[in-house]
Amino acid sequence: MRKACRFSVCIVLIFLTTRWQSCTGDLFLREHKLGEDYFTSVQSLTYLVTVENKLLNLLEKHLDFLREIDPEFEHDLYAWFGDHLAAVENPEEYVSHPITSYQLIKRLTVDWMDFRSTIIEKAPANFTDELKKEIEPYFPGVSDLNGAVHGISFLCSVYTMSFADFMQGRFLDRQYDVSLTGKKTSL
Repeated sequence: MRKACRFSVCIVLIFLTTRWQSCTGDLFLREHKLGEDYFTSVQSLTYLVTVENKLLNLLEKHLDFLREIDPEFEHDLYAWFGDHLAAVENPEEYVSHPITSYQLIKRLTVDWMDFRSTIIEKAPANFTDELKKEIEPYFPGVSDLNGAVHGISFLCSVYTMSFADFMQGRFLDRQYDVSLTGKKTSL
């Protein structure tokens, strides 16, 4: 049992410390295999930063239409941009932290689907075509979100930390700036 635990810790540490070259734009679309789990590697998670960037650019391009549907949309979009800016600054570092990886996956699954349901029926054809053909096929799925949650649970188990401490940003006797509180944890 002890050897298995050490092996698991090594796998987790490799996941957390591996750095991959950042890929942006269309390079992502050619290299990522559809159906591949995002939560399993830093490289795959880094690709999600590019996907989120494409989504936010599309939303910004159609801001006038979106304001007509929901006057509060602009505020929500800028809040999303605020979360996304940290990811764009250094994608590899951003997705190397389990909490921010979870937040990225959650934004592109749960949060996006909530928003999508309010706009998709009223959206112009060019918006929905670009969204459905060029962006959404690369979104993470529920299995990715579950994988991220299981990864966090596994880290807490391996390092015998309380989930509450981890959610507040405490990891291995160190306090981090990121935490999972309030709306960021709700499904």
